[in-house]
Amino acid sequence: MHKKGTLPILGLAHILLLGQSFSVACAEELQLPKDLKVSEYFNFFGSRGIDWRALNDPNNNSILVACIEGTTEQSLKALEIAGLQQRLGSLERGNLIRKAQGRYMLAFPAVVGRKRNQLQRYVEPISRRLTPFAEKMIADIQPYLAGRDEMLYHVLWSDIMDGTLAWNTARAAMTKQIKSGDTSIENKAWLLYPYHPYRVGTNSYNNTLGHLRITWSRNTPNPKAIYAIISRYANELTEVIEQNSKVATTDARDALGKYGLVDEAGKVRLLTIERDSEAAKSNAELGRQFGRQMMNHLDVAKVTDMLGVSPGVAFVIAYHEICWQLLQDLAEKKALEVPRILAAAGTGASEAYQLVSLETTPRVQFLPHSVSGKSRPATTLILVLALVGLIGVVVFLVVKPGTK
Repeated sequence: MHKKGTLPILGLAHILLLGQSFSVACAEELQLPKDLKVSEYFNFFGSRGIDWRALNDPNNNSILVACIEGTTEQSLKALEIAGLQQRLGSLERGNLIRKAQGRYMLAFPAVVGRKRNQLQRYVEPISRRLTPFAEKMIADIQPYLAGRDEMLYHVLWSDIMDGTLAWNTARAAMTKQIKSGDTSIENKAWLLYPYHPYRVGTNSYNNTLGHLRITWSRNTPNPKAIYAIISRYANELTEVIEQNSKVATTDARDALGKYGLVDEAGKVRLLTIERDSEAAKSNAELGRQFGRQMMNHLDVAKVTDMLGVSPGVAFVIAYHEICWQLLQDLAEKKALEVPRILAAAGTGASEAYQLVSLETTPRVQFLPHSVSGKSRPATTLILVLALVGLIGVVVFLVVKPGTK
């Protein structure tokens, strides 16, 4: 009788303890500040599919916060939000919220509370294992900077770690690692609170100048604004780069000078790298190596289970977090200097040139500020080709057979 009686009691105690643990875990996940701004902790990997205006509308924030843990329309009505139905519609169409079984929730995963802590504990040892390789990458990059060490952070992060070749290499390894599940990574969003203190991103653009990369953080000028200025004066910049001259017009000097892209004399300061140069080839190889090194340590299946997301989303989230932790570890070891404009709010916009690089086509001749390796100036090549063509025409006219 004693043994039979203790089993139900122990079972009940076990259930109660499990329930208490579950409650504590849930409470931990939902401990969010009342003034949380979802847009500040929103991350997006891609180029389309999100209604950014709806996301950044402050009147939508209380809806988004409520959707983190899921909410009903009745609960939202109690918030007395003006134009609630229209706002819900725009947020749904903008892929920011969704409705399922009568409840509204975020249309993307929220990594908060316990999950956020687990993720941080997971990435820290991986970063430590990657640090020696990252230090070697820094040593390989520096000779090609030709004394422009202020560009090291940008090249390491935006050109290599966050570059296309690193991502493609890592993703190819990820798809081999994962045997089932959704491994797509295009246009993926997630909420992560708190965000990593070294969180940075890269905006990439193609225009007539070439391929432009801009590093950003929450402290930097809007990368779209920097790109808009560069695009506005693209023709003048092309001419200046080709002729190794200076920006002549006052309007262009003032506009580009706002972000330090040219100095007071009109000399271009943004970093240019010729696509076929030794510097570009070295960066490309480092990107491939970094992607392989990343996947030697990243267990996507484990992160998938940890966060309760698809393998593709787990990969994107973990890749970013490991990179950001690696940047922090390098900075704390004094192996990498973080540009002040990235780290400190209120830094002058004129330091933004340290965040910009331009990979150009071979037709552009480079400034002394550029990293061009051993490539021949394109203008010389064009003249040679034109001369060869002219000689061909003359020969044809001289030896052309007669007509009947």
